[in-house]
Amino acid sequence: MDGSSRSCPRKTGIGGLLEYLNGCILVLFSGPIGEGDAVNTELWAIENGLEIFANSGWVWCKQLVIEYEPMLSFSW
Repeated sequence: MDGSSRSCPRKTGIGGLLEYLNGCILVLFSGPIGEGDAVNTELWAIENGLEIFANSGWVWCKQLVIEYEPMLSFSW
């Protein structure tokens, strides 16, 4: 999952994917989320991915591993 932005505060967007451990993609998501900073955008992408997973049929039978830029999210 990832977030991106331009200047500060800036227009931001998120994107991510849910995939099996073998690399087969289950779902892709992306979209604009308005204005914000890089940290909030990154966390918004994680939240969006978690919501998709929680509302899917995979939640009861799959393990979830979150990959993101941890230094960005935890340095503020």
